[in-house]
Amino acid sequence: MRRIEQLARNGLIYVAGRLFDVEDKLKSEALEAAVLAGAQAATTSMGLSTEALATFVPFRDAGQEELVVHDKTRRLFELDLGRLRRTVLLVSYIDGLAKDEGVCFEIGYVYASGGAVLLISTDFYDVELPNGCLTPLDPLLGATATRLIRQPRLTTAGGTFREQLEATRAQVLAEVRATTAELLLEPATTPPQFGEPTEDDHRQVFLEFGGDVFEWQTLLQKQLLRLVGHQHHLNFVRSRRYAAEPSLTARAAARHDLAAAARAAIAITCTDSDEAPAGTAVIQGIRSALGRPVWMYNSKRTAIRAANDYRSSRNLMLDYSATRTFGRLTDLAANLREL
Repeated sequence: MRRIEQLARNGLIYVAGRLFDVEDKLKSEALEAAVLAGAQAATTSMGLSTEALATFVPFRDAGQEELVVHDKTRRLFELDLGRLRRTVLLVSYIDGLAKDEGVCFEIGYVYASGGAVLLISTDFYDVELPNGCLTPLDPLLGATATRLIRQPRLTTAGGTFREQLEATRAQVLAEVRATTAELLLEPATTPPQFGEPTEDDHRQVFLEFGGDVFEWQTLLQKQLLRLVGHQHHLNFVRSRRYAAEPSLTARAAARHDLAAAARAAIAITCTDSDEAPAGTAVIQGIRSALGRPVWMYNSKRTAIRAANDYRSSRNLMLDYSATRTFGRLTDLAANLREL
């Protein structure tokens, strides 16, 4: 079965993206138009009805204003998971140094569920890993993307600067249309096989503190392990994608982190920053799709408040996907000692 046939059978194209300000919302609207054009081209080539095409743009289609329930934020999360499970193709810009934690969660969830992921990057920089390898994205975003469209430079030298920018954006959206059609006409894929947890995996606790990019993350993990003390029955494994290992490519490091994170008995994520690290949110999305526990360390003391009774500490996808949340490191250590 092709993806376009999955789409015709109650499938969904999920247009993910930042949704907080007007410019972000306009960007998502333009992206959806390009995606729909590509989907319509794929549908026509297969002789299928375009009436079956369904897209979802979170800020517009969530129905938050009409939703009347006691815990609106949790209900929005539950409804979103239902849409992610139906998602045949997720499409999103993934620009900026700080990636949107909710979008990264959704990428991980769709990837683990077997959906296709199309990411668009227009940033001009690469990330240099500690071992000297260059990558345009967090290695886990690169590993979970089915296709990456990257356009970091202006595509024309003629006209005003604004005209050059608009021409570049038009070219990116044209590539989105073409790539959407290609992906939908490809055979549907099954979810990635991480393998059944082994006896060793049942003892494993995966520590995902942003991949140790910053010293405070490394120190925080060391402090946690000191508080836990020596536990013979537990095997703590840390993420490796930012390790300074000369022979470890970004792809190999991502494969290690994906497999270890998926199969561990418990994954512990640290989301202490304005935006949770992209790879951390991806891992939390994967674990949620697999139905495996995530213990989230989130010491944030403020809440996000918005219209229509919206309230959460972080993006609601992270808040509600965590099996347990700890605001103090001592509480997290105490619960690990009780395992």
